[in-house]
Amino acid sequence: MICLLCSVGHLNKQIATLLDVSVRVVELEKHRIAKAIGIPTAELIIWAVENRPALWAGIETNTEVPEAVKLKVAPRSGSTDDWVI
Repeated sequence: MICLLCSVGHLNKQIATLLDVSVRVVELEKHRIAKAIGIPTAELIIWAVENRPALWAGIETNTEVPEAVKLKVAPRSGSTDDWVI
């Protein structure tokens, strides 16, 4: 979810507020995710932009994700074709 929020332009502080966590938690999660997929943290946003449709598919039907978060990251037209780079 953090990657998807980053990929649509949200800053760490905005993400922290939206998810009700600290900025430090957001930063630590970004480092953890980058390490898990084997890329430098600085490239995580680029990776997230390239993988938006897959990231969205992972949370689109997840009932634990707050609707406010889904609205922030949902494709504008309702189609993930908007995200094709």
